[in-house]
Amino acid sequence: MRFFKQHSYEIVRLFLNQVALGVFGIVLFSATLVAGDGEYSYLTLLASIGSVLFYMYILFATMRELGAKDKIRIEGVGMNEDKNWGIKVALFSQIPNLFVLLLMVLGWFFAYVLHAGGFGLNLFSISYIIIGFLQAPYKGIQGAIVPVLETGGQCISCALLYLVSTLPAILVCWGGYRLGLCDKRKVKLQKPSEDDAE
Repeated sequence: MRFFKQHSYEIVRLFLNQVALGVFGIVLFSATLVAGDGEYSYLTLLASIGSVLFYMYILFATMRELGAKDKIRIEGVGMNEDKNWGIKVALFSQIPNLFVLLLMVLGWFFAYVLHAGGFGLNLFSISYIIIGFLQAPYKGIQGAIVPVLETGGQCISCALLYLVSTLPAILVCWGGYRLGLCDKRKVKLQKPSEDDAE
C-alpha cells in the first residue's frame, strides 16, 4: 500500500493510458465490424493487432521516459535504484483488470459449476462488457480465437485470453523502464565560442 501511495501518479497515468487506448480500440473494432457486416474478419484481427502494438508503444515510451528520469536522480542525488520498479507499477495499474477478470471467473463458476445460471451469467456478462472496454485493443484477437460465448468452455477460454492479455503490458513496462535506466544518451555541452569568451 505504501508503494501505491508513493507512486500513485504513475500508476494512474498508466491506467488512464489504457482507458484512452480502450476508447481507440473500441472505435477501430466497431469500424471493422461494420465493414465486415457485423462479423469478425481478417480486418478486425489486423486492426486489433495494430491497436495492441500502438498500446505497447505508448506504454514503452512512457516507462522509458520514467526510467531515464530516475537515472538522473540516481546519478545526481543518490536515489536508490530499483530495477523492478517498472513491473511493480505495471502490476498495480493492472489491478482493475485483474479484479474484473476475477468477477468474470466467479460468474463462470456460479453459472457452469454451481449451476446458478441467472446470477452467474449476469455477473459474467457484466464483467465481459467491462473487460471488453478495458482491454479493447485485444477484442479482435479474442474474437478471432473465441468468436462466440455459448458454452462454459468458450466462456472460461475468453476469461483466460483476457488474463493472458495483461502480461504484454506488464512485460513492456518492465522492459521500458529498465532500458530507460540504461539510457546512454547524454546532453552534449557546447564549447564557448571565441566571441563568448571575449
